[in-house]
Amino acid sequence: MKKTIAVLLMCSTFVLSACDGSSAPPTTQVDKGTHESITEIPFTMKYNDKDVILTDISFYDTKLTSSPTWHPYMIARFDLSALTEDERQLIMEPDFDRNGIRGRDLSVDCNYTSEQNDVEFNMMPSIATYYDGDGVVFAFYDYNVKGRKDFSDLEARFDVHITQDEKYEENGHKDHKVNEYTCYINQFDGLEIPVLDESEIPASDQHMIAQGMQKKMQ
Repeated sequence: MKKTIAVLLMCSTFVLSACDGSSAPPTTQVDKGTHESITEIPFTMKYNDKDVILTDISFYDTKLTSSPTWHPYMIARFDLSALTEDERQLIMEPDFDRNGIRGRDLSVDCNYTSEQNDVEFNMMPSIATYYDGDGVVFAFYDYNVKGRKDFSDLEARFDVHITQDEKYEENGHKDHKVNEYTCYINQFDGLEIPVLDESEIPASDQHMIAQGMQKKMQ
């Protein structure tokens, strides 16, 4: 009887240990950078210990005179005035480190949907990136899509990735932290941004976009 009780006690102890997870190795959440939602404009982001400010997002569309097709534009502006001149150059240039080449420290993506043009989450190609005073402008233009109607119903997701100098380590591998920022536009209770006519694009931006188009065609 005593032996039976001892065996039962040992089994109970084993079961309790398995249930409370005390035998499992602890898991550690690795900090790979922040992930935030862009809920307003202007919106402040972090590049190391400095501020990078998203100051504007604008959408436009145009109907080509040579064909009955419509095409969308997007222009996003960032204020880099908190950075030094060297930092403003470095944030926009590919960086070389012991892990090889990494892309620009500041990179952006735009994917959009237009039901009336049968477009579902298409990537809008980058057409030009250029400095504007102490800031930088990213211009997008989808020259591949053949919209039969205007893009007044456009919905979009805009993502910003800012690579930091600080690194994290995971499984013996080190890599740079990346702060990620996501903006939903005209959907999911995100920002409401109207689609304007191409004629309202500022002249300086029109010039840089035209240069970008020429480079794409070369």
